Amino acid sequence: MQVLSYLFSPIPGTVFNYINLVLIYSGLLVVAAILLKVLFIVRKGNKALKRTLKTAPSQFAWCGVILPLLALSRTNGVPYLSMRFLLFIMVLLSVYYIAKSIYKMIKVYPEMKNLIEKPQQKDDKVVYTTKKK
Repeated sequence: MQVLSYLFSPIPGTVFNYINLVLIYSGLLVVAAILLKVLFIVRKGNKALKRTLKTAPSQFAWCGVILPLLALSRTNGVPYLSMRFLLFIMVLLSVYYIAKSIYKMIKVYPEMKNLIEKPQQKDDKVVYTTKKK
Protein backbone atom coordinates (compact mmCIF):
# COMPACT_ATOMS: atom_id res chain seq x y z
CA MET A 1 0.00 0.00 0.00
CA GLN A 2 2.88 2.34 0.72
CA VAL A 3 4.27 1.74 -2.78
CA LEU A 4 1.03 2.93 -4.36
CA SER A 5 0.87 6.02 -2.18
CA TYR A 6 4.54 6.68 -3.04
CA LEU A 7 3.93 6.43 -6.81
CA PHE A 8 0.58 8.21 -6.93
CA SER A 9 1.25 11.01 -4.48
CA PRO A 10 -0.16 14.15 -6.13
CA ILE A 11 2.55 16.38 -4.64
CA PRO A 12 5.68 14.26 -4.13
CA GLY A 13 7.92 17.13 -3.07
CA THR A 14 10.20 19.49 -4.90
CA VAL A 15 13.47 17.71 -4.09
CA PHE A 16 14.35 15.78 -7.24
CA ASN A 17 17.94 14.61 -7.43
CA TYR A 18 17.73 13.18 -10.94
CA ILE A 19 16.63 16.28 -12.83
CA ASN A 20 19.98 16.67 -14.58
CA LEU A 21 19.89 13.06 -15.79
CA VAL A 22 16.33 13.43 -17.05
CA LEU A 23 17.17 16.66 -18.88
CA ILE A 24 20.25 15.10 -20.50
CA TYR A 25 18.25 12.01 -21.48
CA SER A 26 15.48 14.09 -23.00
CA GLY A 27 18.05 16.20 -24.87
CA LEU A 28 19.57 13.04 -26.30
CA LEU A 29 16.11 11.91 -27.43
CA VAL A 30 15.54 15.19 -29.26
CA VAL A 31 18.99 15.00 -30.87
CA ALA A 32 18.27 11.41 -31.97
CA ALA A 33 14.98 12.55 -33.52
CA ILE A 34 16.75 15.32 -35.43
CA LEU A 35 19.50 12.96 -36.61
CA LEU A 36 16.94 10.45 -37.87
CA LYS A 37 15.11 13.16 -39.80
CA VAL A 38 18.41 14.31 -41.34
CA LEU A 39 19.21 10.69 -42.21
CA PHE A 40 15.87 10.39 -44.01
CA ILE A 41 16.63 13.55 -45.98
CA VAL A 42 20.17 12.45 -46.89
CA ARG A 43 19.07 8.95 -47.91
CA LYS A 44 16.04 9.88 -49.99
CA GLY A 45 16.32 6.84 -52.22
CA ASN A 46 16.36 4.37 -49.34
CA LYS A 47 12.67 3.51 -49.08
CA ALA A 48 13.32 0.60 -46.73
CA LEU A 49 14.86 2.88 -44.11
CA LYS A 50 11.99 5.32 -44.28
CA ARG A 51 9.36 2.58 -44.09
CA THR A 52 11.10 0.84 -41.21
CA LEU A 53 11.65 3.87 -38.97
CA LYS A 54 8.85 6.12 -40.16
CA THR A 55 7.44 6.97 -36.73
CA ALA A 56 10.65 6.86 -34.68
CA PRO A 57 11.64 10.56 -35.00
CA SER A 58 8.26 11.82 -33.84
CA GLN A 59 8.16 9.32 -30.97
CA PHE A 60 11.63 10.36 -29.80
CA ALA A 61 10.76 14.04 -30.13
CA TRP A 62 7.53 13.75 -28.13
CA CYS A 63 9.26 11.84 -25.34
CA GLY A 64 12.10 14.37 -25.41
CA VAL A 65 9.64 17.24 -24.97
CA ILE A 66 7.33 15.69 -22.37
CA LEU A 67 10.06 14.36 -20.06
CA PRO A 68 11.57 17.77 -19.17
CA LEU A 69 8.09 19.21 -18.70
CA LEU A 70 7.31 16.49 -16.17
CA ALA A 71 10.69 16.94 -14.46
CA LEU A 72 10.31 20.72 -14.25
CA SER A 73 6.77 20.38 -12.92
CA ARG A 74 8.22 18.11 -10.25
CA THR A 75 10.77 20.70 -9.15
CA ASN A 76 8.13 23.45 -9.16
CA GLY A 77 5.64 21.36 -7.20
CA VAL A 78 2.75 21.33 -9.68
CA PRO A 79 0.07 19.01 -8.27
CA TYR A 80 -0.81 15.83 -10.19
CA LEU A 81 1.55 16.69 -13.06
CA SER A 82 4.53 16.05 -10.81
CA MET A 83 3.49 12.50 -9.91
CA ARG A 84 6.30 9.95 -9.88
CA PHE A 85 4.07 7.58 -11.83
CA LEU A 86 3.85 9.86 -14.87
CA LEU A 87 7.61 10.35 -14.97
CA PHE A 88 8.16 6.62 -14.59
CA ILE A 89 5.71 5.82 -17.40
CA MET A 90 7.35 8.34 -19.76
CA VAL A 91 10.83 6.94 -19.11
CA LEU A 92 9.55 3.40 -19.72
CA LEU A 93 7.77 4.52 -22.89
CA SER A 94 10.89 6.16 -24.26
CA VAL A 95 12.97 3.06 -23.50
CA TYR A 96 10.32 0.98 -25.30
CA TYR A 97 10.50 3.24 -28.37
CA ILE A 98 14.29 3.00 -28.42
CA ALA A 99 14.21 -0.80 -28.09
CA LYS A 100 11.57 -1.07 -30.82
CA SER A 101 13.64 1.08 -33.18
CA ILE A 102 16.78 -0.96 -32.53
CA TYR A 103 14.85 -4.18 -33.15
CA LYS A 104 13.49 -2.82 -36.41
CA MET A 105 16.95 -1.76 -37.57
CA ILE A 106 18.45 -5.16 -36.76
CA LYS A 107 15.66 -7.52 -37.83
CA VAL A 108 13.13 -5.77 -40.06
CA TYR A 109 15.32 -3.36 -42.06
CA PRO A 110 17.52 -6.00 -43.77
CA GLU A 111 14.46 -8.00 -44.85
CA MET A 112 12.69 -4.88 -46.08
CA LYS A 113 15.82 -3.76 -47.92
CA ASN A 114 16.08 -7.09 -49.71
CA LEU A 115 12.41 -7.02 -50.71
CA ILE A 116 12.42 -3.46 -51.99
CA GLU A 117 15.79 -3.41 -53.73
CA LYS A 118 15.37 -6.67 -55.67
CA PRO A 119 14.90 -5.89 -59.31
CA GLN A 120 11.38 -6.72 -60.25
CA GLN A 121 11.21 -9.28 -62.99
CA LYS A 122 9.02 -8.26 -65.86
CA ASP A 123 7.24 -10.98 -67.71
CA ASP A 124 7.41 -10.91 -71.46
CA LYS A 125 3.75 -10.35 -71.97
CA VAL A 126 2.29 -9.11 -75.18
CA VAL A 127 0.82 -5.71 -74.65
CA TYR A 128 -2.15 -4.95 -76.82
CA THR A 129 -2.52 -1.33 -77.77
CA THR A 130 -4.81 0.45 -80.16
CA LYS A 131 -3.40 1.24 -83.53
CA LYS A 132 -3.98 4.73 -84.74
CA LYS A 133 -4.44 5.21 -88.48
